[in-house]
Amino acid sequence: MVGVIVICLIIMIAVLALTMATISAGYNHKETVDPLPDNPYEDHTNNDTTHKTAD
Repeated sequence: MVGVIVICLIIMIAVLALTMATISAGYNHKETVDPLPDNPYEDHTNNDTTHKTAD
């Protein structure tokens, strides 16, 4: 009975270690974003006069 508990604990520790390694690898992954293509029909000026700032 003790052997089964020890084996279960070893499996649990292995799964936890693999989970932590996977999470760590995910956080270390650098995602790149492609720049948007130039759209000649898009207006890049900011003419929004209705925006109110907080006082």
